[in-house]
Amino acid sequence: MRRRHALATIGSLTLGGCLGLESPGQGEGNESGGSTESDLAVDGEAETDELGGEDHENEIELDRAWTTAFDREYGGRLLDETIYVAGAVDGDRGMVAVNPVDGEIEWTCDFGDVPYSLYLGAGPDLIYAGTSQQDEIRAIDRRTGTVEASIELGETGGDGAVHDGTFVVGTADPDMDQVLAGLDARTLTERWRKREEFAGFDGAVVANDVVVASYQNGELTGYDPADGTELWATEISIAGHGYGPFVDGEGRVFAVDSERRSITRVDSTSGERRWTIDFETDSGELPPVGPPAFDGDDGWIVGGRNVIAFESDSGERRWSVEIDGEVTSPVAKTSDARWVHAVEGDSESGRLFGFDPDDGALRYAGDATADDSDYELFGLGDRLAVLENGTLVGYDVTSVE
Repeated sequence: MRRRHALATIGSLTLGGCLGLESPGQGEGNESGGSTESDLAVDGEAETDELGGEDHENEIELDRAWTTAFDREYGGRLLDETIYVAGAVDGDRGMVAVNPVDGEIEWTCDFGDVPYSLYLGAGPDLIYAGTSQQDEIRAIDRRTGTVEASIELGETGGDGAVHDGTFVVGTADPDMDQVLAGLDARTLTERWRKREEFAGFDGAVVANDVVVASYQNGELTGYDPADGTELWATEISIAGHGYGPFVDGEGRVFAVDSERRSITRVDSTSGERRWTIDFETDSGELPPVGPPAFDGDDGWIVGGRNVIAFESDSGERRWSVEIDGEVTSPVAKTSDARWVHAVEGDSESGRLFGFDPDDGALRYAGDATADDSDYELFGLGDRLAVLENGTLVGYDVTSVE
């Protein structure tokens, strides 16, 4: 194998390990409550080590495995084990499903135009697609790309959530009445509808039989998906799609508070804050955040210039890495690394970083072709896929021997 080398300059990366403060009764994995603190701030004294100062010898190498080109694209999403790209291929303009293992296009679904923003929800057999340009919500067969049902509900601003045969999604068009609706997951027939001063739907997730939805009016709200009954509301300033809510594989719900500049775990059954981790960023440094990466009880998220690892149940801050520049992608997860793209300092050059998931040690640093935010990462197993400027490239991720 070829050995690859890259530079990590002095001050470009700092590693901080912070131990969290846990309140009595916290970290017991009980979503129904039990915490003695309703808004526990988790932080600690950081011991910061500097990485770099000399040539960094990569412990990981990336070998190009495949390339898939689009006539046009406006970003993509990894959902389960498929990459869905808002793009155009061979005259079809809409959504393209790509297999991350071999880069093969599984199907295309023609929307009539390529959406600038694509919002998804996933059921067992169907994927639900809405956009910020069209009023139509589509239920699409995940195997074939065939549109099985559709409804003109309105432009949306976030992902929907499916629970027990009901698809819950909201609209975000400021020029129209904004609604939250429960639709039959198979036919998209409307089961219930709520009209309120939502000020922009940002997305929804489901956990413990509760749909948790976020709005730009500063509220995170829990609903009964069967009839839309409001169960609770919690004040959290969510700045838009990419700030939450998020849910991990254990049914724990999280959201990013853009005013407090922190990530919070919220009890899905009561709306109670279980813990809060401060991003420790200055104003103007928070976007983009994007969804965290999760693996069991561990999570990783971008907050401003920082990549932060945390324990999902207790809120223990495990480690953080500060990058001297603008991080322009959410965290992508492969088997042995967590990845971000960043534009360092005043250089305006793109860099790709891979960190050890356990301690944040730098395992890969290399130049990236993109020098702006038009760069997205998707990780699955030992494959890292990179989408930028109309091309999706898959890399095999291997340890250097």
